[in-house]
Amino acid sequence: MVHGKRPFGFLTLSLLVWAWLAAPPHVRAEAKEYWHFTIKANIDGTAAEEWIWATMVEIDRAKALPDEAKVARDAGGELLGHFLGLVRASAWRSAYTYYLDVKCQSRPSKKEISYSQSETDNVYVHGQIIHNPVNRIPSGIGIQFRFGVCNHRVLKEDGTWVRMDQIPYVFVGPVRVEGREPEEMRGDFNLDGVLYNDQIQRVKRCGKSWIEQFHSVFKHFEHDSVVEGFYYGDSDMWVQRFWKFHGLNVQCVFMCERSRNREHPYWKQRITR
Repeated sequence: MVHGKRPFGFLTLSLLVWAWLAAPPHVRAEAKEYWHFTIKANIDGTAAEEWIWATMVEIDRAKALPDEAKVARDAGGELLGHFLGLVRASAWRSAYTYYLDVKCQSRPSKKEISYSQSETDNVYVHGQIIHNPVNRIPSGIGIQFRFGVCNHRVLKEDGTWVRMDQIPYVFVGPVRVEGREPEEMRGDFNLDGVLYNDQIQRVKRCGKSWIEQFHSVFKHFEHDSVVEGFYYGDSDMWVQRFWKFHGLNVQCVFMCERSRNREHPYWKQRITR
């Protein structure tokens, strides 16, 4: 019997499989699942926009909540599921001026609110997988997840938590110009999940003007998280959301991609889909 030679590609593949099987379990387990979010908010149907780009990674709940995991083990159980830890996130906004109907001395008037273009890498988001069935139904949802903007603490990529009031942030107020009256500042300035480099907006009403803290339209996600999912076999999805925020009409396109690649496919790209 004459045996033909096995192709070189077969030998290479065999060696790769053998190397993977021979590797220690902790090495084989290093592959991670990353979640890449791209979120665009259009404001009032104008050219005004806000964007968020975020990359997160799946983290075992037992790693993120070691005390709770120990309680579960002591009771003979196991803490299952995954959180999404923050790898990095960024945001961008365009300049915008808008007007709201008000009254001045009982007469109809307008309140003017304006802010400048700005960007930031001080963006803090959270997420978790809320449904990941073993036996998936081909016509149904495979993985469901929750995504939101943080207002208390942040789960980092290494599985540890940090309170937002422990994260350093420098607030830049109005620039004082010699010979001019300083701008009046009103209201409290608090830590938000999206903190722009320029975190102020200017307000004019009834002949007076002042500055106050700017709040991103994505602050909506602090109390109203996105709950969505991938259809069976899919690794990306997109949906639309609509809401009102401080007198503004917001139309949002929310995109998510799950992959083994750590790099965000559209990082800081203002794409149109």
